Amino acid sequence: MTRTVCTFHFDEFEDAMLGLDGHYILLDRSRLHWIIDVLDLTGLAMMVGRNGAPSVYRGACLPRQYGLLVPISQFDGLKFNGNALGQCTACWMPPAEEFSVPASAGFNWLCVVVNESYVRHWVDAGLLDERATELHWGHASHPSIRRLETLVQSTMSVVANAPSDLRDALRQQLLDATLDVVRSIRPGRDPPKGRPRISRTKLLKRVLDFAEEFIDQPIRVSDFCALTEVHVATLQNVFAEQFGVSPHRYLMLLRLHAVYRAIRNADPSDTVSTICAHYGVWDLGRFASQYRQYFGIAPSKALELSLRRHQRAGSDLGPESSLSSAQLEK
Repeated sequence: MTRTVCTFHFDEFEDAMLGLDGHYILLDRSRLHWIIDVLDLTGLAMMVGRNGAPSVYRGACLPRQYGLLVPISQFDGLKFNGNALGQCTACWMPPAEEFSVPASAGFNWLCVVVNESYVRHWVDAGLLDERATELHWGHASHPSIRRLETLVQSTMSVVANAPSDLRDALRQQLLDATLDVVRSIRPGRDPPKGRPRISRTKLLKRVLDFAEEFIDQPIRVSDFCALTEVHVATLQNVFAEQFGVSPHRYLMLLRLHAVYRAIRNADPSDTVSTICAHYGVWDLGRFASQYRQYFGIAPSKALELSLRRHQRAGSDLGPESSLSSAQLEK
């Protein structure tokens, strides 16, 4: 199955991604289309994408899925778990292990998602060291990356009409090329540890998990400091290093995106005011300005369009259908 998505809506781009469970936080308004080409083969999925705005992606590979991420353009301000990425770098991500990819600009990337059974076969056959199944990143072989890029592009252009034997051959070539890139990764250095008593990765995970769990409550940066037992300056340095924004700004963006998703999935009884109140947003005038700045539309208009979309989806089922809009979204 091949699919192309070209949209100004980052969440439609997000929904098209395979093998990953995560979400984007925009750091600025989308000024380019978000474009993704997706190819799903048995046990192997490939994605070639272009992000349309500065953003932070936080997520993990699904259970029993490994992911190989290769950035292919716009390396300035691009990081993986706080580590700067550049040309000929690659990131290997095991199942269910969280990672974050902040980018100060839109960038192009390639991702291959491999079923765990293939990775286990590589290890059992001595083709991949057991330690290489852990999360790591670093410089990779330029010829290996170029071979993988070329194979992915070629496969996407021919696989739709290819007979089954050709598809099997292409899958094997792609698996071999993916393995070559993973084996060639020379692990990079972690950022300096500094003052935090726990690693920056663990500190950030605690803060972000806490923020997402209690996003509907009046969280303050001081709550993050109390949670992690670090000073405000230390927390600000970690956020600047990882995401390029302050903790306060990230929290504002997280809440803004929570409201955005709530509006996209609103019920007829919802209003902008009630949705905002649920997430602790009371300054509606300032909020509306921020919403328009990042998403290019007023929240009231966004809610109106969302309710129309749900109404059309419901009417398409016919009068005898009992499926709800929420079920349709699934």
